[in-house]
Amino acid sequence: MAAFALVLRASLPDGSPVPVSPHPYTELRPPWVIAHRGGMGRWPENTLFAFERALAAGADVLEMDLQSSRDDVLMVIHDATVDRVTDGTGAVREFTRAELQAFDAAQHFVDASGKRSLRGNGIRIPTLEEVVAGFPDARISVELKPEAPALVARLCSLIRSQGADDRMMVSSFFAEVLIAFRRACPEVATSLSVAEAAVFYARARLGFPSAEPPPAEVLIVPVSVLGFDGVAPSVLRAAGRLGLRTLVFTANSEAQMRALLEAGADGILTDDPVLLRSVIDSIHAP
Repeated sequence: MAAFALVLRASLPDGSPVPVSPHPYTELRPPWVIAHRGGMGRWPENTLFAFERALAAGADVLEMDLQSSRDDVLMVIHDATVDRVTDGTGAVREFTRAELQAFDAAQHFVDASGKRSLRGNGIRIPTLEEVVAGFPDARISVELKPEAPALVARLCSLIRSQGADDRMMVSSFFAEVLIAFRRACPEVATSLSVAEAAVFYARARLGFPSAEPPPAEVLIVPVSVLGFDGVAPSVLRAAGRLGLRTLVFTANSEAQMRALLEAGADGILTDDPVLLRSVIDSIHAP
């Protein structure tokens, strides 16, 4: 894919690469079922247990978060601490990979019946390498946190070593993180940052959409933006003209999912990929 990357991207004045042709990550036919944290409404979030079941339920993309262990291993966990999802206490960064994986990552998960039925079953915090290698055909979306510039080189190296540059996308709310990643790993798809997306969104809503190639392949917007529909037709049209996939977060009710699909969203992040796949299938049923 390295040669492809040279064709794929040009460069902005600030050094950020710019996509100039479709990235393989975006070639999947929409709408996409994106399992938010692996489908945290159904299974213990950000675990191999959840990812396996999300894919079996028809998810197209596994969405997850990254933190670093004390021994610099990329761990798949949302919070900076282990307290909320495991039986441990303390900052992720204080523990080694082995110590983190000794915790029970299903300790606080409550199932549909209100029970903590999955604790004690060996469900643990995975490494990113375990996820990428364990699901070799899955598209993966990784969100980087504000402190993540320190992780950029390791993330880029892992993606390249796994040959996963055509099936991974990196997102972040923070422009500086994404700029650093795009420079380090120009062959990998990224989302627009909040600042980049806000400018794009505002121009599209005001009727002055940008004609410049975006520095990313994906536009991620919340269900509503400042009281407006995040997938307004003008935004979708502007994104489509520039080859951006528009993904919306986070929809968990059938009514909300149907409305977003009807509006033309390319993908939906959801805590319940089972429900979203069912809704899509019912819409497209013969």
